[in-house]
Amino acid sequence: MTVEDIPARTTTGRSFARVLEVVLGPQSPIEMTARVETTDGSRFGVPVHSAAASAYSLREVELS
Repeated sequence: MTVEDIPARTTTGRSFARVLEVVLGPQSPIEMTARVETTDGSRFGVPVHSAAASAYSLREVELS
């Protein structure tokens, strides 16, 4: 399984997103795509919600 479209922002971008969330109220959860390959070789994507409210840091993405 691989994950694509990971919401990633710099530390400044994450802080700004949090400020906007406080000002504008809660937004819809951020989505990313989990790509799954089955034993027969077929592949499909599943949209999943990000656990990080305002996005992951670039370092978190690198580590994963």
